[in-house]
Amino acid sequence: MKNVLYLLTISLAMATSAFAQKQLLPRVNFGVKGGVNLTNYSTTGTLTDESRLGLQAGVYSRISLGALHLQPELYYTQKDAKVMQTNNPYVNTVKLRSIDLPVLLGYSWGGDYVAWHVQTGPLVSFGVSNKESDNAYQTQAGLLIADQNYSWLAGLGVDVNNRLSFDARYEYGFKKFQATDFRSTARLNVFSIAVAYRLFSL
Repeated sequence: MKNVLYLLTISLAMATSAFAQKQLLPRVNFGVKGGVNLTNYSTTGTLTDESRLGLQAGVYSRISLGALHLQPELYYTQKDAKVMQTNNPYVNTVKLRSIDLPVLLGYSWGGDYVAWHVQTGPLVSFGVSNKESDNAYQTQAGLLIADQNYSWLAGLGVDVNNRLSFDARYEYGFKKFQATDFRSTARLNVFSIAVAYRLFSL
């Protein structure tokens, strides 16, 4: 009987040690993602705006340790919107293309098949191109957009079967762009919905 209890104690200790070591090692996922953006500009002065849809596509990595995870991403994105000046018939269509690099801190909860998560963190945006309407200066709603911009992301998502992820996020831009009327400004905001697919894990 003593030998049996001794073996059970040793087995339990070894299992506990293995489980603890497993929990201390992070799990790293790699995958691809894509989605749609709804972009608008928070304006001041005489400017108003109209939201437009754009696309995003890229890659992501998720480094998980227990319920917490760190998720860096890299994706190409379209951020389009219309900017107008009050009582001016001309419309300036802004087509901003950028490479975005967010680094998000997340918390997950739920089961193995369906797990929810919240994420938040900074985003650096590197401009690839910025096209405005030919009549941008006639509208006095042309925007002096910087090549590099900074935002803060926050969102809610769900993981399905540890393979698919669905996310809804809001991006709050920090930079205020000066308009060509030299009195008004516009700040970029983006609402996005995206789906991600895990390719492999380490």
